[in-house]
Amino acid sequence: TTLDGVHITAGETVSAECVTFDAYGNRIDDANPGLRIEPSDPGNTVDGLSAEMTRAGIYEASCELEGAASQPAALEVVPALPANLIAGRVPEQAVYGIGQVVEVSTVVTDRYENVIAAAPMNLTSEPAGSQLGRNRFRYLRDGIYNVSARVTGPTEGDVLLEATVQFIVNGDGPTIVCDGPSDGAMIDLPGSGRVTFSGTVGDVSGIETVRVNGAVAEVD
Repeated sequence: TTLDGVHITAGETVSAECVTFDAYGNRIDDANPGLRIEPSDPGNTVDGLSAEMTRAGIYEASCELEGAASQPAALEVVPALPANLIAGRVPEQAVYGIGQVVEVSTVVTDRYENVIAAAPMNLTSEPAGSQLGRNRFRYLRDGIYNVSARVTGPTEGDVLLEATVQFIVNGDGPTIVCDGPSDGAMIDLPGSGRVTFSGTVGDVSGIETVRVNGAVAEVD
């Protein structure tokens, strides 16, 4: 078995040439062998002595003929250009603590879903934090941080492959501010008068409820 290519890219076709001999080493020209690719994968299609290979990996291609021993040829299929990018958070949490080290995991695949382990990648954080290595970050103040992952090398169709993950860092409790009356203010009211108090509450991860003297307050 000989192949017209031993290193091909996913999506390409490889063709085999089969030479058959009898037990005494005489060439048999009218034999009609077939082609087998191992390991088999439904993503690869064999047609006669050709095979369209869409799944990356290391294979053995063998000309097969009943009663004959086959001498296979090695074949390597490498992924095509990046076509998809998925990004995730490690660990996966709703809220992260101040100073906690977080990681952005990325998976890049070609159009046949082959993983491209060495795809060139650039990760940036907005607002900025302390970047530890290629894909780990640490944030030292409360806030909402967006980390964008971007493939920097050639891509399928020359499209931009970018994905963003968000980290909510919330190490402090909610802030409560009294806006009015101001601190130390003097208020002149009749005995049945009412005073309206106003204030603001805030938290990076949002406010669920506000209680005043134990009663739930309606807030806008």
